[in-house]
Amino acid sequence: LFRVLQRTNSILLAEKEGLGQLRMHTIEVDFEELVRESIDEMMPLIDASGMSISIEIANNTGRVWIDPAIFPSVIQNLIDNAIKYSEKNAQIRVRVESVGVNTIVIRVEDDGRSIA
Repeated sequence: LFRVLQRTNSILLAEKEGLGQLRMHTIEVDFEELVRESIDEMMPLIDASGMSISIEIANNTGRVWIDPAIFPSVIQNLIDNAIKYSEKNAQIRVRVESVGVNTIVIRVEDDGRSIA
């Protein structure tokens, strides 16, 4: 069910973007909290796949201006790909760090085959 909802949201977002109707509504949020909440929503799928996840968030991510309605679908899509392209019992690693003044890097790594 989660994947169906995620795909539906992705299609709707892509359609709005294509029509020039996608509007970002940014607010200031705690980035670590938003990342953890986004991952928490994926836990039933991660658990059902027999995989485990580790999360490393540098303490310098702080508060950011972001659209909290759109961002979760980005990180959840990366995790969903890791689940789809990894073997059962694989490890998914999420690493988040601030590099520079206005840049946060999110890495989602897994043991599966690479996709291009």
